[in-house]
Amino acid sequence: MRNRGAIFITLILVICLMFAVSAWAAANPKAHRADRETAFRLPYSGNGHLDQNDVQYRYNKTTDYGVTWTDIMQAGDLSDLEGWNGEMYDFGSLCDNDNNVHYMGVLNAFTNAADNGVYDVHTTDGGTTWVRSLIAAEGTNTFISASEAKDAAGNLYCLIAGSDASENVTFWGTKSTDHGMTWSALLVVAAAPGDIDATACYPHLAENASANYCFFQFQEAVANFEQYVGRFPTDMSAGATIVSLNDYSGTNYSYYIGACGPIAYDPTNNALFCCFRNADVSATAVYYSDDAGATFDAGSEIAGAQRYPSVALNSASMIPCVFSNVGVPGAGEYHHDWFAYDDGGYGGGLWTDQNPIDSLLYDGSRDLLYVHQGHFFDATHAISMCNVWGDFTPEGLLVDYSTDGGATWAGGWKLWDIFDDGLVGGYIEQCQLDGGTGGVAYITFCAREGETDLTPPVITEQTLVTPATELGPYVVSAFFSDNEWVDYEGWIWVNWICYSHGAEWNYAEQDSHTWTDPETASGTYYFTVPDTHADGSQVANGDTIYFYCDGYDYTGNYAAYGVEYVIAGVEYVIAERHPHPVQPTVFTLYGNYPNPFNPTTTIQFDVATRARVELKVFNVLGQEVATLLDGVHSAGAYSIPFDASDLPSGVYIYTLSAKGFTESHKMVLLK
Repeated sequence: MRNRGAIFITLILVICLMFAVSAWAAANPKAHRADRETAFRLPYSGNGHLDQNDVQYRYNKTTDYGVTWTDIMQAGDLSDLEGWNGEMYDFGSLCDNDNNVHYMGVLNAFTNAADNGVYDVHTTDGGTTWVRSLIAAEGTNTFISASEAKDAAGNLYCLIAGSDASENVTFWGTKSTDHGMTWSALLVVAAAPGDIDATACYPHLAENASANYCFFQFQEAVANFEQYVGRFPTDMSAGATIVSLNDYSGTNYSYYIGACGPIAYDPTNNALFCCFRNADVSATAVYYSDDAGATFDAGSEIAGAQRYPSVALNSASMIPCVFSNVGVPGAGEYHHDWFAYDDGGYGGGLWTDQNPIDSLLYDGSRDLLYVHQGHFFDATHAISMCNVWGDFTPEGLLVDYSTDGGATWAGGWKLWDIFDDGLVGGYIEQCQLDGGTGGVAYITFCAREGETDLTPPVITEQTLVTPATELGPYVVSAFFSDNEWVDYEGWIWVNWICYSHGAEWNYAEQDSHTWTDPETASGTYYFTVPDTHADGSQVANGDTIYFYCDGYDYTGNYAAYGVEYVIAGVEYVIAERHPHPVQPTVFTLYGNYPNPFNPTTTIQFDVATRARVELKVFNVLGQEVATLLDGVHSAGAYSIPFDASDLPSGVYIYTLSAKGFTESHKMVLLK
């Protein structure tokens, strides 16, 4: 249910309603679609298979220790597998002992279920030739994600997470002795302990395996997020074990699958390190094992480290290094990707203060730098990588390099930007840094090539199909079109409300559609407004029901149609239509309406460019009494309701701040 709050309206305020359409979407962006930090399947293009311009595995490569990088390259072509549409962004990747990169990902086909399984997509010559092999067919199981490892002999290992035919969460392991061309039969490593959610347990294999074991970390992902470390024999025999660290991350997103490496193995000292955000999300907890994962010391915490920490080992000294970030920067500040190491030796030494790595100057329009990873080639050369997370999609990638073992860093290069480089993103938050030897490394991710979609869908021909003389249910249709995918489950809907029966907006999902362009899913969509109000009462003769259609395209651009209404049993009223609001060119704060008010009013403002927007309310003493907005918002016209039911009568001041713009207005509450 999408809530809007109490808003006084009459027929003469229909135009205000149309402003409120874009405002509600701004205040509650994509409210009923999956959050970006929740796994969900990629939209389907509708044509039965993918082509070169659809979502594919991509990478950048360096051969000189991170000083220079190639342009964005494509890791082969997956178009012959119809519906390569599984959790591609949950792939695992690694650089093998021959400096060739491997992607291990899950395929969930639409048209041929026999193709479902985990595949290894890899190069055999550094990127010119690509090969795809089947790691394991899904069969009666359900595969969710894959992770990967290698040993000193060059053997590869894959850990698959999912559920078996009885829906028990299960981990499987498999091995390749021929560089990923063929794989052993699946070994059931373990039925996961505790209350496990297979879509969010986030298992990670340590990149390096010992002569005897592969090591992996995962979490219970329903309640307290308890952390576990498991190991299984490299000879694929029985003997897998799982150890609880008896500690909790306090958050589902203590690290990300397919994105950062929370666990690392030191073959020189037979030592294992793992990290995660601690229970109160104030620090990164680091655990240490000196017996190859049989038991663990509680280790230590790195104060302030947060947002998907990863651990890497200096390949010369084997000192553990954690890459993360600290806090949220202010405008005009750097959001530091940071580096720390245990200078007291194994078993609980002290961590140094944060060592800043130049990232991106925070301009007020970006969110956090999320994924952080590092790789040490030798005693002197190292790479740091982090991505830049924008409003809803990552905006690009930043890399730094070190020539003195991490003491100082150079670069801070913005390697690419999805808006500048013609990529349609959305899943690039899962990028990985895979280091090899001799200066070779890859940054791997998923993206779609082609012109970046910055244009919202076009919504036309909104109309009431059911005769207004009837008392519902009412069928509403509208034509949606776009140059990119416009349709995905829950992304297009009709909003409706009857003010005589409560002031809550309700929404109805689409009933059906008739595509005129299956590739973009453009066409006519049908929705049904029920014949009962939100309070359960029946639609009666003379009730006025307002409605409008809106939705998002695949890349998150929003569009809405004008508000119209039906007087039940009487007539259908076509209001003035504004399917394409004029884009604001300056930041503007308008007077609230009504003013004076009791107890609700609406504040309207314009955002000229995407920016972090704060809208706050203060009393005459300068004390903050409400924060109505505090976050990144795209350019557009906004209308935010303010409910002052809990405040006393008096004069209040509301202030809008965005990207150097600040303006305030007074409003009067009369009770």
